[in-house]
Amino acid sequence: MDDGLTGREDSVRADQEKSREYLARALVLESVQAARNEIAALKAHAEGRNAEEKLFRAMEQAQRVHWNKALMLLRGRTGSTDENLEQTLASLQQSLSSYMAMLENTDGPARGMADQLVRTTRNHMVLVRQVASRPPGTYHVCGICGFIAYDQAPERCPVCRALQEKFAVVD
Repeated sequence: MDDGLTGREDSVRADQEKSREYLARALVLESVQAARNEIAALKAHAEGRNAEEKLFRAMEQAQRVHWNKALMLLRGRTGSTDENLEQTLASLQQSLSSYMAMLENTDGPARGMADQLVRTTRNHMVLVRQVASRPPGTYHVCGICGFIAYDQAPERCPVCRALQEKFAVVD
């Protein structure tokens, strides 16, 4: 005899998954829009348009509020640390494929950025693969290209050649 619980449980799971997908999409959209508004604010500032700059900055902050809310809601819907590492690695692999295509199909400044994205994404993939095999340590993030160094910042970034003082410590 079917008591209908399985159907309801499946429906609840499907609704939860749909909610998670919407929250993840909101997280990305708000992040992108916040970045666009930050750039727009910089442009307005350069053009001496103070009122517009302030509006863009206010909108950027509002989007970050939305981003934080989506992130908070997603935290309860994430997998185990091992599952999250696996998902991160898969996401990095997808990003790497996109960046490789970008590298092959662009030139000028976009090509330089694509090269940095490829190199830093590979760096991030190595770190994800190695995290379980090394003791907890300090990470250093290059503020120019996003390269991450484990334990000690290099004198110069191996990707963009930035000086050591451009690295931010994540302890």
